[in-house]
Amino acid sequence: MAAAALVGTLMPRVVCSAGMSSCVAQPAYSSAYGVAVTGHGASGGAYTSFPGIATGGSLDSTPKAEVWVFTTHENPKNPSIPLVPLYRLSWKCGDSTWWICSTKSSHTDTVYTADPAGVQAFMDAQYKLDGIEGYIYPKSMPQPPGAVRLMRKYNAARDDHAIFPETKLSAMTALGYTENSGSDWLGYVYPNNGPVPTIQ
Repeated sequence: MAAAALVGTLMPRVVCSAGMSSCVAQPAYSSAYGVAVTGHGASGGAYTSFPGIATGGSLDSTPKAEVWVFTTHENPKNPSIPLVPLYRLSWKCGDSTWWICSTKSSHTDTVYTADPAGVQAFMDAQYKLDGIEGYIYPKSMPQPPGAVRLMRKYNAARDDHAIFPETKLSAMTALGYTENSGSDWLGYVYPNNGPVPTIQ
C-alpha cells in the first residue's frame, strides 16, 4: 500500500474534472509516523527505500511502521488457528454523501477490520474493499508474549479512523481518536521497536 501511495495509485483517488470547484492531491506516503523497518541484508540494517520504487526530490520515502504483520495466514504460534486478514477499506465524498462533504468535498477515510462481518458492515456504509495488508493474530487466541492489541479508534470531528498499537493509545486519545467503530481492537500484533521481533 505504501508503494502504491508513492507512485500515486493508492485508493481512494479523487478525480479532478472540468467544472469541479476543488480537487485533492493523490494520497501520498508519509514517513512522519512509525519506526524504521529493519531486518534486510547480512547486517540486518534498516530499509532506506521501497524495492523497485523510484523516488527523488525532497520526498522522504523511508519505510516506517508502527507494527509488524504477517504475510500469510499461517500461525507460527498455533498452526490449528489461522491468522486473520487485515482488510483495508476506503471511502470518499462522491461515492456517497456524508456530513463532512458539505465543507470538505474531497474528504476520504480509510479503515481496517479483521473479520468478514466487519468488511460487510463498512461496505454497507459505502466503503470499498481495497485489499489485504497482512495478517494478524486473532482475538480468539491467548495474547502471545511480546504482542499487543491492535486498536481501532474513530475521530468524529475529523471523520477519520486510525489503527495503532495499544502502546500508542494515550497519544491517539489526546489527538481525538476516542470512539469505537464496531470493536475497539482487531487482534494481536508485535509493535515495531526496531529489531525484528522474536516469536516466543
